[in-house]
Amino acid sequence: MPSRRDSDDAQILPREQAPELPIEWEEKTFKRFWKWLSRFAPEPPPKYDLNQASWLKNHQDSFAPLAQVFAGGPVVVRQAEDNGGVRGRVISLPEAIDRGADAEESFEFFTARVAISAAQVKHTVLGLDPAGQSHGAQAENERVRRLKLLQMNSPDLHRVIKKQFN
Repeated sequence: MPSRRDSDDAQILPREQAPELPIEWEEKTFKRFWKWLSRFAPEPPPKYDLNQASWLKNHQDSFAPLAQVFAGGPVVVRQAEDNGGVRGRVISLPEAIDRGADAEESFEFFTARVAISAAQVKHTVLGLDPAGQSHGAQAENERVRRLKLLQMNSPDLHRVIKKQFN
């Protein structure tokens, strides 16, 4: 009596006689199966607490002049893919911060983060001393001009800065 294994081997065709499936068909089948399977996956929890979060997209236009005031030179503020950081003259910020008790307090955390990141740019990239004495009078006038521009364009930010640093 032949064993089951012997009968299985008898049904396997040699490679030359086996049917071929185009790779496109295999990929399409896998993609459809994956799409169907992904419908059953649970939704991930929200990344930020919506009641406490302050969003970068709402404040990005006012953070750029603030960063330039603290850096004492041109910097770029952009959204990071994750937690952000500083690289050269580019300050990358997360899409939101929800560390405060409410959105206003989280906005203050965001403002402090921008100020600290801009100070990092000032001391690492621009190579200035803490008082900015290597700038001279022309740079001081530019810093005052940017601060006035910030005050006119972003009264909320200016209020937070005055509250934090006075």
